[in-house]
Amino acid sequence: MQSSSPGPVIDLRADVNRLVLHSNLINLEVIIDIEHELRKESSDLISLMFLLYDDPDIALVKLTAYQQSSNAYHEHSLLQDWLLKAKCKLTWKHELVEGLLICKMNNLVRKMGFDLNSLKSYYQTDNCIMSIHINPVKKLLYRICEEMNATNFSKFKRSLLAYGLDFTKQDICEIILLELISKEFIKTNFSNKCLSVANTSTKKMAVRDFVKTIENLEGLQILTMELKALETEVNKHFEKASNSPEDAPISEETHKEDDKFDNAEIFEDSLNFENLTLEDFHASC
Repeated sequence: MQSSSPGPVIDLRADVNRLVLHSNLINLEVIIDIEHELRKESSDLISLMFLLYDDPDIALVKLTAYQQSSNAYHEHSLLQDWLLKAKCKLTWKHELVEGLLICKMNNLVRKMGFDLNSLKSYYQTDNCIMSIHINPVKKLLYRICEEMNATNFSKFKRSLLAYGLDFTKQDICEIILLELISKEFIKTNFSNKCLSVANTSTKKMAVRDFVKTIENLEGLQILTMELKALETEVNKHFEKASNSPEDAPISEETHKEDDKFDNAEIFEDSLNFENLTLEDFHASC
């Protein structure tokens, strides 16, 4: 059986950027195919959406509903729902491709006709604390989930009981992390609008208690150290921004007001994608 030839090797970062932004192979049909493929293993879709969603509270509601649904294929089109809002951003194709690569869904990226080595170099997928369009904190938290085996996962959940947090019945690591972020057990900026450590400084990062629950787990020591280093770097920029009037971060009170939402409203703008046309998809935001 003859294998398909790889795409052209791209040497310049500008070329990779242009290739992804203007790719006609990242479109609605491809999004539908990707979601169909990922539904074969629901945890894969949850991992990808953990990286793509900008709001942790909305992500928690949607992913929990998806996990609990007995007929998730028909009731929740997570990736298509994300696309409905994300297509208003110039970077949505980059976010999708980078998210797929972080989750090691290389075959799906290869089907788009890209050269994997060029993209991995561009998005720095092997660097746990560096990313291009996915929030670096989310990338590192995902890596922690990825490296957590069954024994460590059980120990992690038992450790959380000491803080009054009972996740004994939850078997998806990313959903636990979303709830910890929602409860501010983990404090961090979750949005993919934060394209650098400096930009995450609009919200102070605090992961000390979370670190205590994982730092002694086998195989997670390096990731734990990187998480603490990332916290230090983010907060250094936070303090710097706090002392600069023109770049002063938004207050916690403002964040709380902006983050308020009605769970019932989250699904009101859900779209029947079976009736969505390409004209709808390309319509201006």
